[in-house]
Amino acid sequence: MKKQIFLMILCFGLNLEAMAQEQPLGALLKTTRVMDEPYRDANVLFSPRKGTPVKILKKKGGWLKVQVNNQTGWVKMFHVRRARNKQETISGSDLSQLASGRSGHNNVLSTTGIRGKQRAKTQKSPSEMRNNALAKVMSIKITPSKLRRFLKKGRLRHD
Repeated sequence: MKKQIFLMILCFGLNLEAMAQEQPLGALLKTTRVMDEPYRDANVLFSPRKGTPVKILKKKGGWLKVQVNNQTGWVKMFHVRRARNKQETISGSDLSQLASGRSGHNNVLSTTGIRGKQRAKTQKSPSEMRNNALAKVMSIKITPSKLRRFLKKGRLRHD
């Protein structure tokens, strides 16, 4: 009986250790630089290509420490697509399953405006542009003297 309890505890402990060592997986969304520290001006170690599978080891701010082909370094968090589970195929080409961390559990990201833009500087709709152009043309007043200058400049005749 004691042997069975000891074996169960041992198996449970080994299972916990295996689960603790399991690292989340991901794939690079673009060819990116792997840095030696989580800073923009750190030294570049290497540059793996888009779609390269990575093992995520640690997170610090907007950076992830990853293992790529037995080399470790830091990449920007938004350059990595995390796998949702162990069974998910890792591929950087499927952007429809992008989980950036900014979206909710259903991966829907909504925005409330255009960052850094003011209403006056955003592009107007085509109908708005046509109405503005028509209003501008209709506001032009042509006097007889302006008409004569225009005709003379263009070497045109008025019949």
